[in-house]
Amino acid sequence: MYTQVPITSSGLDLFDATAAEIKRFAVNDGDLFFTRSSVVPSGIAYCNWYKKTDIKPVVFDSHVIRFRTDASKVVPMFLYLQCISQKARKFFVSNAKTATMTTIDQIIMGRCPIDLPPLPEQRRIAEVLSDADSLIAALEKLIAKKRAIKQGAMQELLTGKRRLPGFSGEWVETTVGRCLTEIIGGGTPSRSNAEFWNGDIPWVTVKDFATFNSRSTQEYINSIGLCNSATHLYEGSTLCLNHSWKIIRQQRK
Repeated sequence: MYTQVPITSSGLDLFDATAAEIKRFAVNDGDLFFTRSSVVPSGIAYCNWYKKTDIKPVVFDSHVIRFRTDASKVVPMFLYLQCISQKARKFFVSNAKTATMTTIDQIIMGRCPIDLPPLPEQRRIAEVLSDADSLIAALEKLIAKKRAIKQGAMQELLTGKRRLPGFSGEWVETTVGRCLTEIIGGGTPSRSNAEFWNGDIPWVTVKDFATFNSRSTQEYINSIGLCNSATHLYEGSTLCLNHSWKIIRQQRK
């Protein structure tokens, strides 16, 4: 799936199109494209737009819907931004047809309401948001570089190949178990009993491994749930591990 915005020919796969196919399915600068089907409703009508950067012809296939923008009325990027807004997404999802696959047709999509200022204001809004995207992209590249540097430093520091100033002496080889006072599994309070949940006791689950926050968890239980399940209450500095796809749940104060 193409994830860059806007679409450019440099990021597309090559295809031996015939002259007839090029004439019928040619893509113009500023064209918008939408997904016409999805397994789930939330995936319907995702949008991108094409920005012409060279003279090579570009064609599109039957899996997407192409909208040709009217440059006298709208700036392509501004229209794209309107089509990915919460207002437009709500319209597309609520007007899609759901069966084996969720689908939407171009007539319905063309009825999506948008807010359209004068062209000069459209261009300025598009420029401001494009600059913000460029800044975010640059920061993401910098973060990726810093993460790579950190990963390399971790590899050296955690194996003793690199020592911090002021430290010397041999490292001792041991095991994780010898560094622990106990290893305990957990349990889940009954999901069917609302009285066990939404208290003030943080409940660590596998979801917290993906979005780690050292000060809070995504779910909380109360003292009733704690007393009526196999879970455990622990002080801070407790190590939680996901082992064999089964999370070791440990409560923290």
